Amino acid sequence: MTDQCIDSLFSIKTIMIKVLWIDDEIDFFNSHIIFLEKRGFHVHKALSGKEGILFLKKNNVDIVLIDQNMPGLAGTETVKILKDQFDSVPVVMISQNTDENVIDNALGNQVKDYLLKPVNPNQILLSLKKIFSNKDLIKNKTVENYQKTYQEINNQISECTSFEDWQLLYKKLVKWEILLSEIDDNEVVEILLSQKNYANNVFCSFVEKNYQNALADPSFVSSINIFKKHVFPHLNRKESILFILIDNFRFDQWKIIEPVVTDHYKIENEIIYSSILPTTTQYSRNSIFSGLSPLDTMKQFPDYWSNEFESLNKNKF
Repeated sequence: MTDQCIDSLFSIKTIMIKVLWIDDEIDFFNSHIIFLEKRGFHVHKALSGKEGILFLKKNNVDIVLIDQNMPGLAGTETVKILKDQFDSVPVVMISQNTDENVIDNALGNQVKDYLLKPVNPNQILLSLKKIFSNKDLIKNKTVENYQKTYQEINNQISECTSFEDWQLLYKKLVKWEILLSEIDDNEVVEILLSQKNYANNVFCSFVEKNYQNALADPSFVSSINIFKKHVFPHLNRKESILFILIDNFRFDQWKIIEPVVTDHYKIENEIIYSSILPTTTQYSRNSIFSGLSPLDTMKQFPDYWSNEFESLNKNKF
């Protein structure tokens, strides 16, 4: 295939695509980088896995190219971290390593393609156009990885002693829920749902015992103080704020649409806060905007309060 034919394939899709290329010998690929940049790619360079991870924490990219054999973090080790922290970013591995286990492990960890050095610039260009995907291998590796962490998650469920512990556990369960939903294995999904139900039951008992004490803890982020902790500091610095509140919006739903958002915005911070009880809109949303618990609202603003047996609307203010 000629350069002209390849260019025609990429005439639209390569415009302003941001690439992070991680390789300890990246200077050997300057001609490749020039080749890609002439075709609309913007290539950032990193000399190690650690440097690449630090770059991604501060910058958005569309795809990562990475070497396997590097000092410090190897390519496959770096990929595991990337998939944990930047799951929506696809990865292509470029390496001299022809070991079948290394290649299978890389693809199983959802590397989209594995290119062998010496690599032609056109090979990279074609890979970016039509990224290789081995669905069966990804499925098997995903199930295998979940099986390895199943007991670990069960242990975490029984060992959670704080709301922070539960938040970390919840993030892990959501991650697996999303990963397993992509492999079309109902039996494994049922196992995960059973594990989530177990976690929910234990969490309910935890909340029953610890909810009141948590509300009294100034460090506990809830509907009542989320404005105070995460909005007012920006306003105090005279920064402009656009606050968007989506009713009944769960963390797992956010992770599904996150790739769409990151196409346009850089996410600097992601937190989970705890809703007050009851979690229904008329209580929790009013607490967000008032900074008060329902009980405090009733005491301080009795004229605006309506009891459960009254037909008045709690959401009109």
